[in-house]
Amino acid sequence: MIQPLQWAALSHDMKTPLSAIALYNSLLSEMSPDDPERPRFHAIIAGQVRRLARMTTDLLFDTQSGYKFEALDAGLLLETTLQLYRELHPQYGFDLILQPALPPVRGDQGALERVLSNVLDNSIKYSSPHTVRIQGIAHGHQVRISITDRGEGIAPHHQKHLFEARYQVDSTRKGHGLGLYITRQIIQAHQGALHIESMPGRGTAVCIDLLAAHTATLQPSAIS
Repeated sequence: MIQPLQWAALSHDMKTPLSAIALYNSLLSEMSPDDPERPRFHAIIAGQVRRLARMTTDLLFDTQSGYKFEALDAGLLLETTLQLYRELHPQYGFDLILQPALPPVRGDQGALERVLSNVLDNSIKYSSPHTVRIQGIAHGHQVRISITDRGEGIAPHHQKHLFEARYQVDSTRKGHGLGLYITRQIIQAHQGALHIESMPGRGTAVCIDLLAAHTATLQPSAIS
């Protein structure tokens, strides 16, 4: 039986793919039949539909089938996600800095897309339009992805509660308080690490450490 928290999590994670489908469908309706961008927009819509289907099938973080771990190009994962966010949120800047020859990571693509979306959504939600910096570097036997904004920051008394289900730093804003809770569930299932550094008035940095693909056996694993 699906629990209320799972329904709330599904509602939370559906926002970005539904927004993308609506945007690109609207753009397609205004294009001429021979516009060269049409195939790309159709591909994006199809990809977001598959993403929604995966979310419902997996029942989010309580999936019974487990994640499909494989070697993923971390740079391509970031570039693809940011291309979508640049078009969904043109008022923001997204600067991507990638270390040359960045190793692949061990992960489930759909799950890691949800992680990046959750973090980017928070960067946008809690800051005025500005540039968000995304960096990917090799870090020992891991790849570290850091997402840094120059928003309002998080007060120390909130920081210890950030990964609790339904906890919201600002209860006046719309949301379920599940983004970081879901994100931590996914990163733990990937045997990775997640930490946040923030100072009020100076912004927030979210660091995600993922195993480099060559350091782990790429076998399916159930979510714990």
